[in-house]
Amino acid sequence: MPEIQVSDDVTLNYEEKGEGYPLLLIHGLLSDLTSWRYQVDAFARHYRTIMVDLKGFGKSTKPHKEYRVHSHADDLFTLLQHLKITQTHVCGLSMGGMVAEVLVIKYPQLVRGLILADSAAMIANYAVSDRLTLISEHDMNWFADWGTKKILRLASDEAQNHVREMIRRVDRNDYRLAIISTAGFNIANELKKIQNPVLIIQGEKDETVPMWHAEQLKSWIPEAKFVIMKGASHMTPVDNPAEFNMLVLDFLKEVDTAT
Repeated sequence: MPEIQVSDDVTLNYEEKGEGYPLLLIHGLLSDLTSWRYQVDAFARHYRTIMVDLKGFGKSTKPHKEYRVHSHADDLFTLLQHLKITQTHVCGLSMGGMVAEVLVIKYPQLVRGLILADSAAMIANYAVSDRLTLISEHDMNWFADWGTKKILRLASDEAQNHVREMIRRVDRNDYRLAIISTAGFNIANELKKIQNPVLIIQGEKDETVPMWHAEQLKSWIPEAKFVIMKGASHMTPVDNPAEFNMLVLDFLKEVDTAT
């Protein structure tokens, strides 16, 4: 797996497959680039598909000090510069969607089409405190079982096992720092700056990032398309890959045709 140093203290692990126009996939909390295993083949038939482990996860650098969600956007910008990519489609899941929001606002010319899946524009302080309490009380085996049940409803047994093992691989302190990184995140007032084509995908049964977050995104990005995936929970790309992949590819085809 290739790596690129994006700052003095951060090296990002990434994978890419396919040829053509770039498509960057950004995973969420408690995940790594393997969370896109049910997308990569479908997307790579049409796009140069790039998956990356955000710092703190997978095989990328694990920080030993606090950082903020916004810093992921700068890491990814530097990664794309190294890859000589000046414009790309971006798809972000959950926290990855938050990173994608920062990326498109900070570097608007970098993004052609944007997909926000099960994401939000702000994180309440109580949500951070509640999760930090759980981290102090439970190990990652508990989170693997609890989280898998919470974020998946339709997924196959194989997919559930994959997600469970992916969560188990996360170090508890890395998870704690990642939760802290979301504290105070609020980009709502800046979303009106987004002029890029946007697709918002929301799982109907998502309890982790409830429906009202997606409705807020839609109200703040009025030209965005909004699709609800019936019966799906928080991790829509894994819960129903066939529908998710179709929604993303249809949207990107429309964007590419218009462009």
